[in-house]
Amino acid sequence: MLQRARASQPLPRSSFLVLTVMWFLLTLAGCHRYEPVTAATVANGSSVAVSLTDYGTANLGRLLGMGVGTVEGNLVSVWDSAYTLAVQVVRQHNGVETFWRGEQVAIPRIDVAEIRQRRFSRSKSALATVALLAAAYGAVEAFIGTGSGSGPPGGSGGGGPR
Repeated sequence: MLQRARASQPLPRSSFLVLTVMWFLLTLAGCHRYEPVTAATVANGSSVAVSLTDYGTANLGRLLGMGVGTVEGNLVSVWDSAYTLAVQVVRQHNGVETFWRGEQVAIPRIDVAEIRQRRFSRSKSALATVALLAAAYGAVEAFIGTGSGSGPPGGSGGGGPR
């Protein structure tokens, strides 16, 4: 029995829907970066990363764990002597991360080398969106195809076993 070549078809409507939903979710999540700020410019509730001095690493070891270099979380309050964070991630100098559940920790200002605020990055988000769309298109092509292929390999014969 001869097989006819499939006619070229546009992508199914469901594929466009999946791509649109993926783009929308990625846009909502976005990509972020941390930018240096001063204590006067950062607002309570902001997502921040606090880099510790060597003294701060030693001083806060009993609270945060040994070798801590960076503490990430939401800024609860700023005082003359300390920042209070609802901690989400504690990162050691060797790269090991410990995830917290928002426990509040007061970090003395003398222990802080730098404070950075998390901000939306348009350029990183755009690049991630393009990469995601290219990957999604490639996946659709690989698994569904556009229907522009020809018949089975080896010609049109019915050369099965006899």
